[in-house]
Amino acid sequence: MRVAAKYSTKFVNDGVNSFATSKSGLQQLRTDLATTATLLLANGTVGGAAVAGPLGALLGLVGGGILGSTVRSASNTIQSWINVGSSKGGVRVTLVEQFPISSLNSQSQAKIKKL
Repeated sequence: MRVAAKYSTKFVNDGVNSFATSKSGLQQLRTDLATTATLLLANGTVGGAAVAGPLGALLGLVGGGILGSTVRSASNTIQSWINVGSSKGGVRVTLVEQFPISSLNSQSQAKIKKL
């Protein structure tokens, strides 16, 4: 489990859960997810090319694009927690989906509301 100053991240059964317990934590989590998405989208192609040439670049582009898109959506989910005025909230990210969660250990989708 990773505990940052403002939010926690934990692997939970084939997914990564991140949960903030303060408004500033939600803002930091949103920013970190957006930055991660940008890096995945930008570096997937470059990293793939460096490791495996043109085929690696193609695989990196596709893989980085899919995961980058999912992480970008996760950042938007955290923004939704902020928009409703919640002081805590989180997101679960797997390889193919993301959804809001109401606790760090959750594996089920939560309704976004003020917590």
